[in-house]
Amino acid sequence: MIKHYFLWIALSAVCLFFPEQAFARKLAAAPSAGKNLFISGSFGLSIPNTADWNEAPNLLGDIEFEKTTSFAGALGIRLSSYFSTEAEFSYRNTGLDELTVKNTGSAELNDDAKTWAGMLNAYLHIMPGSRISPYAMVGAGVARYQIDIDPVTGLGVTGASGTDTVAAYQWGGGLNYNMSENSQVWLGYRFFGTDRPVINTTELDYTVHEIMLGYRRHFGRFGED
Repeated sequence: MIKHYFLWIALSAVCLFFPEQAFARKLAAAPSAGKNLFISGSFGLSIPNTADWNEAPNLLGDIEFEKTTSFAGALGIRLSSYFSTEAEFSYRNTGLDELTVKNTGSAELNDDAKTWAGMLNAYLHIMPGSRISPYAMVGAGVARYQIDIDPVTGLGVTGASGTDTVAAYQWGGGLNYNMSENSQVWLGYRFFGTDRPVINTTELDYTVHEIMLGYRRHFGRFGED
């Protein structure tokens, strides 16, 4: 399954990185300097880490999550050639694969955890005058969880179903490809994590590694003479 995700992203990147030759001659080396608004959309492979898990009063263990696809959209402002900021909304629907109770045993799960996140991100654009330029990013915000875990009577797990909102953070980096003065595609890695959500008497971790492919469109400059 994971090979299909990487092939999907790689083929999309190849198609975008090699536009028609006649059009390519018209491309600028990088987006022009100056403030402007932009919109961005992206999708990618989300690989959750194994999560520490506990259920009051005395059950401890971990949960294995399935790989999934994440989606994100953002509205932002380019402050200069080197810096930009954005408000981003993202969504993940992650299946729960296996639950292990310490010193007791494990059981397969057929449940899921949905995550909606609203983030404020800041970007540092390195070598912005190049056709292909690296970037680094950090972000902070909130995440809303909806988690369903069915009871597992053989392990003494009573289960959980509900929602919780917690603080979230992310950081990462990647490469921008400047298709024109106003449009970019980008390929990057990010690490996303949150505080521990608490659903009923259940508390768990959620952190993921993500490989994202996105498109960014800039609009007219503003705030200049």
